[in-house]
Amino acid sequence: MSELVDGSPRLLLGRIRHYGWERLSHGVYVVQDRSLTDELRAWSLVLPSTAAFTHLTAAEFRGWWLPAAIPHPVFAAMPLDDQRRRPGLFA
Repeated sequence: MSELVDGSPRLLLGRIRHYGWERLSHGVYVVQDRSLTDELRAWSLVLPSTAAFTHLTAAEFRGWWLPAAIPHPVFAAMPLDDQRRRPGLFA
């Protein structure tokens, strides 16, 4: 079953196969023309409440200068005893 998050047509939990949507991770889909805010909101839906986005992710979100030659993956900090992992996320 798929559901829109907060009625937003930009985030979806579940499964969808439709033009314009991209799989971010297992069970998490976002529109292809997403912003960084959309992507981070989607990640926050599947991370534990104790997780936090870290250094490079926060700097990019705030609009700080980052070297363009380096890819900017999403980094999150989680407790060591939390075994939940998501493809596409560096924890």
